[in-house]
Amino acid sequence: MIIVPIQKRNREPVYPEDRTESGSLCVDLAREKSSLSRMPASFRVRLYREKDRLAVQTICCDNAFLGQQIDTIFCDRKLFSAMFVDPYLDHASEWAFVAENESGIIGYLTGAVSARFLNVQILSCSSVAAKMVANMWAGKYRQHNRSRQFIRWLLTHAAFERARRPSCAAHLHFNVVRGYRGTSVAYSLWRAFENKLNATGRRRYFGEIVSDRPKIIERAYGRFGFSVYDCRPTSIFEPEHHDVWSICMVKTDL
Repeated sequence: MIIVPIQKRNREPVYPEDRTESGSLCVDLAREKSSLSRMPASFRVRLYREKDRLAVQTICCDNAFLGQQIDTIFCDRKLFSAMFVDPYLDHASEWAFVAENESGIIGYLTGAVSARFLNVQILSCSSVAAKMVANMWAGKYRQHNRSRQFIRWLLTHAAFERARRPSCAAHLHFNVVRGYRGTSVAYSLWRAFENKLNATGRRRYFGEIVSDRPKIIERAYGRFGFSVYDCRPTSIFEPEHHDVWSICMVKTDL
């Protein structure tokens, strides 16, 4: 099913600056310049299918470290994607969308509207965290100290360094492949999600971003009706990056 009509090439970036950060609202679409000359003539947004799982997992891991691959921070891609994207694909796949062109999947969006999803997510993430700890004690990450540090951060700091989220609001997470960032791909995924959300009568949703440029994030997403709900420092990417923030952006009146 095509949710958004075929999109023609967009010669102007959707975002005010050709950069975005990483996180669950979006992977901050450009630590690099978008190569519009490499953009396909068209793409489409459609509902997620189970056969798209591997592509979605790969894009998630390729963008999780401030728009770069997560491998530097945590070397187990299977468990990383199991924690951060699989709960949506397993329990809220009806709210998942992908953007694709002739080369394959170039972006995805996952979301959830049920208040019960948070409990499902907590249980799922707890199970994955237990597997990470078991692997660590078994010596699987012996040669990658940064992975062990990441697991310790999850267990001791993650809950306290995450921005507060509004209650009774839908939420989303999305990422776009390098080379298609800063274009209409991300915006089209948003619109597909908003159109479906409108049909339920809900008028508010939020997303979370991890970024070292909170002011740029506020200005960029402010253009699309988002406002900062909460912002707090996080040590998730230390020592590689300091002064990183967890930001919750909320949008109302769709």
